Amino acid sequence: MKHILATSLVAIFFCASAYGQVEKTIHQTFELNKVSSVKLEIPGEYEIIPWASSSILTETHIQLFQASPAILKHFVEEAGRYNYTLEIQGETAVLKAEDMKREPIKIRGVTLTEVVVQKIYLPDNYVATASADQESLLIKRSED
Repeated sequence: MKHILATSLVAIFFCASAYGQVEKTIHQTFELNKVSSVKLEIPGEYEIIPWASSSILTETHIQLFQASPAILKHFVEEAGRYNYTLEIQGETAVLKAEDMKREPIKIRGVTLTEVVVQKIYLPDNYVATASADQESLLIKRSED
């Protein structure tokens, strides 16, 4: 009986301390008003999707491996790692990630695997201009 109890306690402790995959999807909306162009300053890869709206919607899907829900919650809510801001400068709006570097996450000396899928939903009356890179992409309102 003592062996069963001891084995059960060890199993419960191991399961409670084991980390797995956690994920979360974050949405943020920004009004464009009468902005004629939008500049994107977003790290990593992202997809631009046109949609029938007058606002920008960002969708960020995060998968963090070998982490607890508390770790992901910290980086999402407290550190603001995946937040965007919209700064309006005259007729140009700048959609910018708050954390442009997104350094690898290390917990107890272990680098966690992080998969971030970013989608930017832009009003369908805006078109992307030619750009060599996606680090600073300018999108202008199309002439209707």
